[in-house]
Amino acid sequence: MAQLSTPPLLRHSIPPSPTSSVNPNNSQFTPRKEFIREQRVISTFSLLTLSGTGAVRLYSFPAAVISALRRLFDHQNLIVSVREHASNNFFEFSLDRRPWANIKKLESEKLIVGIVSLILQHGYSFLSTIDYGREHDDCIAIAFSKPLSVPPSSSAIPLPNGSITSLPQPSRTLFAISFPSNTVLHIIDPPLHSTPAILQAVRNAWPRGVADEKKLGDSYIFKMKGYKWFQENTFATDSLRQILSLLSALDRHAFKLLTSLCLTKRSRLKDLWIFTGPTDDFPSNESAPSTPGNLSLELNREITPQSYSANVYVQLVRIFDS
Repeated sequence: MAQLSTPPLLRHSIPPSPTSSVNPNNSQFTPRKEFIREQRVISTFSLLTLSGTGAVRLYSFPAAVISALRRLFDHQNLIVSVREHASNNFFEFSLDRRPWANIKKLESEKLIVGIVSLILQHGYSFLSTIDYGREHDDCIAIAFSKPLSVPPSSSAIPLPNGSITSLPQPSRTLFAISFPSNTVLHIIDPPLHSTPAILQAVRNAWPRGVADEKKLGDSYIFKMKGYKWFQENTFATDSLRQILSLLSALDRHAFKLLTSLCLTKRSRLKDLWIFTGPTDDFPSNESAPSTPGNLSLELNREITPQSYSANVYVQLVRIFDS
């Protein structure tokens, strides 16, 4: 009996898996929003308090800031004692001459400006004054922040040759204007290159004019013309005009109001205004706001050579528009 031959097995080709054709480097792939980790600046926070009649308390400041403040106080022979609690990141200076007992003194104002300026020089940013949690003898508490990490896209720009360039961060200088009374004004440590402009702004701001002015070290004391007997007291409107005039005039020279401090009970007097502005290395016209479009044009003109392709320019524009 003849044997029946079995038909050959049909071999069907297996189609490739859809996932096997996905290129992991495919630029068209977009992950879901909830899986994208947000890139943002992570900061550390510190607290400065001026307490009692002469205490400076530092919470969560690094050793570099504490050492710099020690040198500042030693230079003026102010340190009476120090106290440290390492486990709580706490350090305290006790200062001589009771600087916080009379905050209207020019020496006390200069010391406050020096402390804040030194902290900012170590990369910190002024956040705000804080009342919550203050000790009973705290005159004022100020919170500062400092970035721990910065997203790569926010601090550096990739160039076609693979190198990275960072945008320059202009340094800033600090000075202050205080109002011990309604007829006395102090200018504390104005930067030398801008002193004439600051003095002129103060002279023009008070509607009734200046009665007297004198220099004391690196600071200035102005005596404003007050109100005579049987003369209407228009301090409310005069002070309003003075505030707006000062802020506008100083803004034209790139000085911005950082904060207003008051170490005593809230009052319309005894205010200490701290301003930041450009140093000698930066001209005052840097205050003009820079838009992302302006930045991309400047980068294209100053950083990128003429031989760069159009794609490179588009990438730079996208970096600043994102």
